[in-house]
Amino acid sequence: MALFYYPQTAATSTTPAAEFFTIEDGKIAQSVLIFDRPSYGPPQQA
Repeated sequence: MALFYYPQTAATSTTPAAEFFTIEDGKIAQSVLIFDRPSYGPPQQA
């Protein structure tokens, strides 16, 4: 099962994140979080 969302942080509200869940015996056995880490950091200075 996968969950996709757009967390709202001080740095962004438009960067997607996703979690992939492995289900075993009706329970979450594993969760993998996937996101673009640099997008959540402070803006880069030119």
